[in-house]
Amino acid sequence: MRRTALPASLLLLLLPAAAAADILVIGGRPVRATWWEDGNEIVVNPYNSTNHAMTFGVERHPKSRIKVADIRSSETPEEEYCRRAFEARGGDAKAHRDLAAWCVEKKRPELAAREWERAMECDPADAEARRALGEKGVKEVLRRNGKANPALGEILKEYLEADNPATRRVLRERAAKEHGCDLPGSFLERAWRSACRPRGRTDDVPLAFRSDKVKGPVGVRYTAFVPSTYDPLRATPLLVGLHGGGTGGKDGTKVVGSGPGAMNFYTGIAEERGWIVVCPTAIQAPWNATPNEAFLEALLEEATRFYNVDLNRIYLTGHSMGGFGTWHFGPLWAERWAAISPMAGGGSPATGVLKDTQTFIFIFHGADDNVVGPDADRQAAKAHLKNGNDFAYTELNGVGHGCPQEVLQEMAAHFEVKRLAVGRGKAFKRSDEIRSSFLEKVTKEEKAYLGDPEPPDPDAGASKPEAERKRLLAELDLGGGRAQEAAAKFAASKDEDAVKPLSARLSAAGKVPDDVRAAAAKALGGIGSAEALPALERALIDANDPVFLAALGAVEAIGDRKAGPGVLRALGFQAKQFAGRLSGSSMDFSDYEPRCGALGSAALVAGSLSDPATAVAQIRDNLVRPSLETRVVVRAAANAGEDPAAVKSALGRDAAQALRRTGHASAAEVLKALRAACKGDSVVEEACDAALQDLANPVPPPASPTGPPGSGEK
Repeated sequence: MRRTALPASLLLLLLPAAAAADILVIGGRPVRATWWEDGNEIVVNPYNSTNHAMTFGVERHPKSRIKVADIRSSETPEEEYCRRAFEARGGDAKAHRDLAAWCVEKKRPELAAREWERAMECDPADAEARRALGEKGVKEVLRRNGKANPALGEILKEYLEADNPATRRVLRERAAKEHGCDLPGSFLERAWRSACRPRGRTDDVPLAFRSDKVKGPVGVRYTAFVPSTYDPLRATPLLVGLHGGGTGGKDGTKVVGSGPGAMNFYTGIAEERGWIVVCPTAIQAPWNATPNEAFLEALLEEATRFYNVDLNRIYLTGHSMGGFGTWHFGPLWAERWAAISPMAGGGSPATGVLKDTQTFIFIFHGADDNVVGPDADRQAAKAHLKNGNDFAYTELNGVGHGCPQEVLQEMAAHFEVKRLAVGRGKAFKRSDEIRSSFLEKVTKEEKAYLGDPEPPDPDAGASKPEAERKRLLAELDLGGGRAQEAAAKFAASKDEDAVKPLSARLSAAGKVPDDVRAAAAKALGGIGSAEALPALERALIDANDPVFLAALGAVEAIGDRKAGPGVLRALGFQAKQFAGRLSGSSMDFSDYEPRCGALGSAALVAGSLSDPATAVAQIRDNLVRPSLETRVVVRAAANAGEDPAAVKSALGRDAAQALRRTGHASAAEVLKALRAACKGDSVVEEACDAALQDLANPVPPPASPTGPPGSGEK
C-alpha cells in the first residue's frame, strides 16, 4: 500500500525543525545519529534521516542504556545560525536583534553584523542595531542596502524599472551622489537585466550561453522557476534539478523525461524557501552522456548571470535517471556544490572527494522501488557512514519509485544549513560569506552570449539600419536563446531587407545549425513578407521538428493562401513521418507525442490556408484515418508522466478544429466519423460538436482572401 502524501504545511509540523544529527553515547561509544523517543525506547538512526518512518538500519535501545541528558548536538554554530536565520526570515527587527545577540554569544561578529543589518531592513531607525554597527558600519549599510535606506531603495527600484539607458545613468549618478552608493555598474545592469526576466515558472527556455557550441537535435532547453520573493539586488540560492527517464523512440535516440517534468517536484519547496530552480532537459540520455557535461557547464554560467545567485549556495539534485546524474556530476564538480541529493538512482559513492570538499549528501530511495532497486544507494549510505562523511540517507516503504513531498521537505531542511566549502586539494573550509554572482568579473563570453552588462553609453546615436541588421544577424547566428531574441527584434523592426539573408539561412540545411534556421523562420514570419514564402515552403518538409514548426507558424502568420498547396504537402509529409515511427501498430511515446503535435499543427494551418475541399480530404486521409480511426498502441512510461490518451485527445481536437476552419460542407461527414472514433473522449467530442454547429451556421468569409487566418480555437 502506498503512503499518502501529506500537505507541506503539516509536514513542517511533523518533521524536526533541525536537520542535524546529535552525538549519543551508546555502550560507552559516541555515535552520530538522529534519534527520537518511542515509549520506553530510544530509536536511533545512524544514517541521520529525520523521517521517523524509516526502518532500514534503525536501532532501538532501552532508555536505560542512553542518557538523554548527555546527548549533544553535532550541529555546528554556523549550521545553527543558518537554521535560525531561516526561521527569522520575515520576522520583525526584534527577531533579528535576538539572533544578532546569539551570534555575539557564539563569537561570530560577522554574522552578528549581518543580523543587525537585517534588523535595520525591518526598521531603518532601530537604535540598538545602529549602536551595535557603529557609525562606520551604519554608513556602509546605508550606501548599498536599499531596504535599510528607503531613499536609496526608491532610486534602485526606479533603476530596475527603467528601460532607457539614459534614465538608468541619471539614477546611478543620483545613488552615488546622494547616498555614496558604490555598487558596480555591471552589478546594477545585471540586476536590471534580471528584473526583466519573468517570475514564476517558465518552461523550455532556450539556452543562450555558448549556444553556438552546445547543440542538440531538437534544441537545448531548460525550465526555470523564480520565486515571488526574488530580489535581483540580493544573492539567492540556486537548485539544479535533473529529470528522470531514459532513452526512447524507435531508434533509441530520443530522451524520455524533461525539465518541465522535473520542475513539478521543486516549485513548492522553492517558493517556500525563496530558491531559484533550473531543470535542464538532457540532450542525450543518460545524464553522463558526453553532450550533457558542456550543457550543464553552460547552464550554470547562464543561470548565475541571469539571476543574482549566492555562489556559496548552489545545490544539485535529481530523481531516477536524474539520481544517477547527480551521482555523476556531484562528485565530478564537488567543489561547486554546497550539497547534492541523488534520489532513486545509483552510482559511485565517491566518499573520498565528497569528504575532502565537505559536500553534504542527502540520499533517498524507496525500499520497494521495482524500477531502480535500493541496493546501490544502501551500499553508498553504508560507505559514507563508515567514512565519516556529512550525509543523510532516507529510505521509506510503500513509495515505490516515487519521491514523496515529505522527502523533498527533508532535503530542503538539510540544504538550508549547508554552504559551499572553498579550497583546493584536501584543504577545504565551509564559507559563511554571501557571494553574489553579480559581483563576478565580466567575461567576453557573457558579453557575446547574454549581452554586455557594462552600462551602455546613453549618448551613442542609433545604429543605421544596415548596421543594426548586421548585428541582429550575428546574434541570430549564435543560435539558442540569443537567436530567439534576435528573431523577435526582426519581427518588431519589420525589416524587409532582412528577408533575403534570413531566407538564405533557413534554406541552408546541413550548413546552418537547425536552431539558427528555426529562428530565421520565426523572424520571417514576424516580418510578414510574402517574399519569404518560397524558403518557408521548402522548410515545411524539413525533418527537424523545430524548423518545421517555426516555418509552419511563419506561413500561418503571413497568411497568404498561395502557400496552401505547400501546407498540404507538409501535412502529407508529416503523415509519412508518423507512419515511419510505427513498428507494426505500435509506437514509442517519445515518437508519438512529437509526431501527433506536428500532424495537428499542419492540419490546423491547412484548414486555414488550403483549398477547403482538398483540405478536408487531406485531413481525413493523412490524419483522421491513419492516426485516430486506426488503433495505435503507444508504449509509455507512466512514472515519467507520459500520457498517450492526452496526446491523442489533443490531436483529435486539432483535427476537429482544422476541419471547422475549412468551412466546407464535406467536413461534416469526417467530423462525425472522428467523433465516433473518439467516443468517450469529451475533449474531442466537444470539439467535433462545436465544429458541426459552425458548419451548420456558417459565418461569411473575410473580405480579403490573403488576410491572416483565425487562430482563436487553440
